Amino acid sequence: MRPLIFLTQSRQKFLISYVPSFCSLCRCHVKKNDDHRIIGLGSRAQKYQDEFGTKRPRKKFEPSSLIFLVIPATTFALGCWQVYRLQWKTDLLERIRRRMKASSIDFPINDLENINDYEYSKVRINGRYLYEKQITIGPRRRFDKNAPTSQNDHATETDFGYQVITPFQIDGSDKVIMVNRGWFPDKNAPSGPSGTIPIDGIVRKSETKGLFGYENIPEQGVWYYKNAEQMARILGTLPIIVDASLETTIRGGPIGGQTLIALRNDHVSYFLTWYGLSIATSYIWWKRFIR
Repeated sequence: MRPLIFLTQSRQKFLISYVPSFCSLCRCHVKKNDDHRIIGLGSRAQKYQDEFGTKRPRKKFEPSSLIFLVIPATTFALGCWQVYRLQWKTDLLERIRRRMKASSIDFPINDLENINDYEYSKVRINGRYLYEKQITIGPRRRFDKNAPTSQNDHATETDFGYQVITPFQIDGSDKVIMVNRGWFPDKNAPSGPSGTIPIDGIVRKSETKGLFGYENIPEQGVWYYKNAEQMARILGTLPIIVDASLETTIRGGPIGGQTLIALRNDHVSYFLTWYGLSIATSYIWWKRFIR
């Protein structure tokens, strides 16, 4: 019990009026003398001992209370899952960086069934464009390293254009894939070089439609995101997309190098949140059923 006899009479009157309500929140016991002056503050356990002359008995453990450990156990498991996801995402980003920095390899024409294993790999292909069937995806902003940067975060109409997807027949075979030739300010992108040419690019998968994004309307030639299966059916190609490199850009044509790596890695904040909830709910359980 902490003595408060050093307080002035005016301050003790204030405490007599307000401290009881405050102490009911913090579970303190207000002790007064016969003149109703506050002489100390203590715990409720101290109040029990003052009134009954013995210590307050500990709560008896109830096995049924274990069911309430489901919440802290679940949040702890979710925290462990986010730690695993953090390691997985970190390894994925590192693998992507290594592939983006590596030298180009020959396009794996004999391993097309495993083409998804080559995502973000730099490849070299010989073939020719089939310009009569190309489509545009957008509106999109430029993502190449030479894209102008705005003075603020607000994009204007001139910042948007379209990515030009053109069928590309691989030299020496009848296989046709799709090549993202790059960004162009409108849908009327001009044709490029004719005949057999070499191109360097990066293998990509289909994009995932955003939560609030629009659905493609292939029948009307309206494309908001790259869906390899849909695009392949319309263009008559294999469902394989290669982003042409910036070096393939020709004057007045689409600007290559439009590969965007946008992988969020927020798993640190996620596992800290779940572990924090696990600790908090475990303490509440201990306070309620054990202490």
